[in-house]
Amino acid sequence: FIKDNNHDPYEIFKWFCCEPEDEQSPPPPHKNNKPEYYFLIGFLWEWGIGTESSMKDSFYWYQLAAAESTKDDPVVYNQVGYCYSKGFGVRQNHELAFSYFQKSAELRYAPGQKNLANCYANGLGVARDLQKALQLYQESAQAAYYESALILAQYLKADTKSQENQEKSLNWIRIAAYDSYPPAQTELGLHYLNSSKAESAKEWFKLAAENGEPRGQIQYAHFTRDSTEKFTYFKKAAEAGDIEGLYRLGDCYLMGIGTRINWNKATRCFLKVAEKNGNYFDTYTTRCFLKVAEKNGNDFDTYTTLAYHFSLGMGCSKDMHKTMRYYKYKI
Repeated sequence: FIKDNNHDPYEIFKWFCCEPEDEQSPPPPHKNNKPEYYFLIGFLWEWGIGTESSMKDSFYWYQLAAAESTKDDPVVYNQVGYCYSKGFGVRQNHELAFSYFQKSAELRYAPGQKNLANCYANGLGVARDLQKALQLYQESAQAAYYESALILAQYLKADTKSQENQEKSLNWIRIAAYDSYPPAQTELGLHYLNSSKAESAKEWFKLAAENGEPRGQIQYAHFTRDSTEKFTYFKKAAEAGDIEGLYRLGDCYLMGIGTRINWNKATRCFLKVAEKNGNYFDTYTTRCFLKVAEKNGNDFDTYTTLAYHFSLGMGCSKDMHKTMRYYKYKI
């Protein structure tokens, strides 16, 4: 909204709130401050709109909004609860998170119901009560909050002894998918794939991919025979932070699928996957070491040689930390 209407983020922030005098002090009051603005000020701090992002200052305003608002606001209660549950700007406290989520859910705010359900499902701040959790997920899903619908569907699907629950699970997925919720479109595609209905699966994966859902992008990329599409959707999934997408993107660079072969880019992808998975050894990474050497006319320079030897333990103990350190000089 700010960008589309050419508004100056700094001027907007300055109108609502002054900068704090130091890191230890809360933001000072401003003549424009009113309780109904407090939540918005917290939002500006959280997302760094017109100022540097600060969850500490963001939480200060969210909590102030919850305490001083002239009416009960389920959105505010839910946000304060979320900060407590994640430890954003405040020490993590599941009991207080539960309390705020409960206030939000009592006002029938669907995201608040979902978060309260998570508390009951996982025993966070309250004794675990799966039946209560399922009831809340269902209430949230019935309000068209489809994140809850998919969670509910997964719980129902896990009850493999009940055909009724299997059908209910699929029904919730269908409702969300037909209402254009991308993760549900991927789930419905997986259902058709497991039911040997490949064409239907492909259609739903394509819809999910076009709507920016990383898992759908990966599944559709596996289906399509167009190498450029494969590369495009694996790259989009990787850019969204999906580990498999990053791995498949590396494979595209390694094998020249939809793009030119680029061993350095492939290795970057595989190293990132290895780092995120806490596993520094990967067959593809080793293949990249070899290919870089081949590209250089089998002239193994110092760093490539060291990386390759440490990766396989040739003449030394296997040490993937050293492998990565030496090879990073090359990329």
